[in-house]
Amino acid sequence: MSSQQQPADPVRELAERMYVELVGRAFRGTDSTDQFKPDPKALSVLCFKLADEFLATADAVKKAGPEKFANYQAQDADVLSWLK
Repeated sequence: MSSQQQPADPVRELAERMYVELVGRAFRGTDSTDQFKPDPKALSVLCFKLADEFLATADAVKKAGPEKFANYQAQDADVLSWLK
């Protein structure tokens, strides 16, 4: 890594990916003037908050270890109830 490159910030990288995806979805096919268009700045702030929370939760799950989830048994009925 050169001296001019900054170390990668995982929150920023995840927020950037979220922002690109959300903006693409929000503004796709917005030919109609009555369609809701979110404020890009507000969407950016939301992406940073979501990325920060997501990574914090991912770290907590990693620290909890696999033994916390070892006895969890998903049933077909569980998945079907999610689709209702």
